Amino acid sequence: MTNNIQTLMHQAAQVEQSGNWQQAVTFYQQAYEQSTSLLINQHLVRALLQLHDYEQAARLIDEYHDDYLQHADLTTLYLTTLTHQHKYTLCWCVYYQLPHPLPTQYQLIKTSEATYQTNHAAAVQQLQKQLMHITALPSLLSQLQLLQQADYLPRAAFITMAQFVLRDPFLSALLRGYLLDKLRQLRCQAPVVYLFFGEEKQVIPYQLPPMNASVKQQQIQQLLTEKLSIDQPQLLNTFTAQLQLDAATLYPCADQLIADPQLWAYGYYQWLHGEKITDKRLKWLEKCLQINNDLLY
Repeated sequence: MTNNIQTLMHQAAQVEQSGNWQQAVTFYQQAYEQSTSLLINQHLVRALLQLHDYEQAARLIDEYHDDYLQHADLTTLYLTTLTHQHKYTLCWCVYYQLPHPLPTQYQLIKTSEATYQTNHAAAVQQLQKQLMHITALPSLLSQLQLLQQADYLPRAAFITMAQFVLRDPFLSALLRGYLLDKLRQLRCQAPVVYLFFGEEKQVIPYQLPPMNASVKQQQIQQLLTEKLSIDQPQLLNTFTAQLQLDAATLYPCADQLIADPQLWAYGYYQWLHGEKITDKRLKWLEKCLQINNDLLY
């Protein structure tokens, strides 16, 4: 840490003692511009919370997201920021992925969530109702934008909403995958019925693997990455983005539907080069490419 940064940190600490949090933020920001370290980051986040600037605090936490999940004091700071934003679904997703969650962290979320639900019951119900009718929106993009608001639902309200929406025959495959994976992250242990391209299925989300855990999709990723990184690295980003969309589209059935990862890798290679996929064994790949084409182009 340079002398200039040390001076700024010392000045920030001094004005903190007098309660001048705005000036403290200014000093921390100046220090952070010179050294984007985790230490300065957390000081700046704490000062921003004192000013109720939760949005900027959350953006700074995202810069060191993994670090905030590894240290109990930083995790509590992260969860505190999310509770101030009233992002309770996201709160629980973060809490449940912690390696060593604390009872105090659980109580922090539970108390804040209960208070918010009591004081803002009408707002919660209105958002839940909007999400339950998400397929009434005209485009998939507008549906995805609304779905981002689901983080503001309490955990129980999100689960109820998702259980309802997953039985909607007009729900897109992409949103279906997102909702199922979110229920997994929320450790939903109740059986959930969903439609998979018209076929009714039932799962317990808590028992599902993560969306990115498909062994066969990982094999496809490895095969294409090895080839494209040498021959045509400019196509690698397009392929990676497509594969991520397809992972959601086929979730949680990808490994059952992908019989031959090498054949799929070749199918992706054809698609990337503008060739038509003719192999009937790749009907699910064709379906994914057709469904997600409008999102990428």
